Amino acid sequence: MSNSLKEIVIGGFGGQGILFAAQVLAATANDNDINVTFLPSYGPEVRGGTCNAMVCMDREEPIKCQFLVKYDILIAMNKPSFERFLPNVRPGGVVIVNSDLVDDAMDRGDVSFCAVPVDTIAAEVGDVKCANMVAVGAMLAATGLFGVDETAASFEAMMPPHKKKLVPMNVEAMKRGYAAAEEYRRTK
Repeated sequence: MSNSLKEIVIGGFGGQGILFAAQVLAATANDNDINVTFLPSYGPEVRGGTCNAMVCMDREEPIKCQFLVKYDILIAMNKPSFERFLPNVRPGGVVIVNSDLVDDAMDRGDVSFCAVPVDTIAAEVGDVKCANMVAVGAMLAATGLFGVDETAASFEAMMPPHKKKLVPMNVEAMKRGYAAAEEYRRTK
């Protein structure tokens, strides 16, 4: 396995922007000439049902498989996703949780853990629908995978013209998530 390979799972309920968050990460990788794949997974009920997305990126090698059994980074937006995906995070991996829906108690000492109240922060920014971008910002702070500015640029580029008005709020959500993750790491 390549040292530059990063495998990410984002899990939550349909309607939390899980697929869009993964698309933003995939677009950022693509915009930076990084090999990337994106694999969404959701049930027929979509909103309110389980939903997850897998993103693989590698700066050096082509990606051979996009379905992940083990992964480096987990963003868990709800407790069922946290419980389902946590066992398959590789030792040394990073786990980001929405502490509004997941208690931060964890029995694994071999991964880095970061709990951020993404729903609360999103509501403070102006819309709870920005929770996915708060989580992306927290993941960026915890991993250093990309900077907020380059991720925000990719986010803005992928937004259709009729939704450009949402960019500033979502970028602010990303920045607030980044700051919250840094604060969490300083206090733990």
